[in-house]
Amino acid sequence: MAEQARQNGPAPEGEPRRGGRMRRRLRQAESANWLVCTILQALLTWVFLGLSKLSEGWPWEGQAKLLVLMAIVATWCMALRTIRARIQELFRFWRTPLEDAPGVPKNLPEPVVKAVKQYQAVYARQSVWWLRLTAAGITMPFFILPIFVSAVCVGLCWQRSTIDGDFLGLALLLSVLAAVVGAYFCWSIVPDAAAPAPARPRERREADPEDRGGGTAGP
Repeated sequence: MAEQARQNGPAPEGEPRRGGRMRRRLRQAESANWLVCTILQALLTWVFLGLSKLSEGWPWEGQAKLLVLMAIVATWCMALRTIRARIQELFRFWRTPLEDAPGVPKNLPEPVVKAVKQYQAVYARQSVWWLRLTAAGITMPFFILPIFVSAVCVGLCWQRSTIDGDFLGLALLLSVLAAVVGAYFCWSIVPDAAAPAPARPRERREADPEDRGGGTAGP
């Protein structure tokens, strides 16, 4: 096989390779793949909710409710992971130079380049803002509820002027959970300082030379 490839010579420069097309599609469809996983997990959560309703009065009612809670948390995690993937795609779309985008002519007029870059910036900023707002909305219950219950536990100990180990232990556990939720939220919204910066044109071509063979300029 290797000898035959050497005899045939290298493939034409403009012909896209199968591996490059596959990698490009995987990068472009990352958020779509996570969205499909989130939808499937949400459907599984609805199934668990139905089982929880059917389990009322049965010995396995507690286990069914625990499965529902775990399924809800898993759906939330996947939803935030989907948002993170989409934000990263938008940042790459925004910060990639137009002349380096595959499928774009190299000699575009300067007014056209400026107009397209302005559109990229406005579209990416607005989309990222809405995605972060959505992430904050679905995270609030997982963050505010533990903080509220922790404050109630500490307030009860303060009111009784006693140190209740159970209340303080629960408050500490819920505070740690709230901190974990906050850290995961901050990671998922991709702060501007942590946004992926585009590689230099030469580095991008050396890292993935197959991407020059086609594609679209959009996100």
